[in-house]
Amino acid sequence: MIRKWDQEVIATAIRELFRSGQSLSYTNMDQCHRAILQAAVRYYGTWEAAVTAAGYQYESFLRRPRAEVVPPGHERKPRPWRRKRKIRLFD
Repeated sequence: MIRKWDQEVIATAIRELFRSGQSLSYTNMDQCHRAILQAAVRYYGTWEAAVTAAGYQYESFLRRPRAEVVPPGHERKPRPWRRKRKIRLFD
């Protein structure tokens, strides 16, 4: 079956998936509903923009929240500057 996609059809499909209890995470859509995902990216640019246009907050569907602050203990440690030793081949 060939579907004619447009922005309203995509938004309606996203709303129906949400009402049926499907996860709207990118990973789930890629595994289970790839046609909707590809059409959404084609018409909206990103999956996040498509979910937002359907009336939902994309951040609520993320499996891991986006980290704005680095958790304690995960800071990048500065590497101490080391002076390279010169190799002397001849005296």
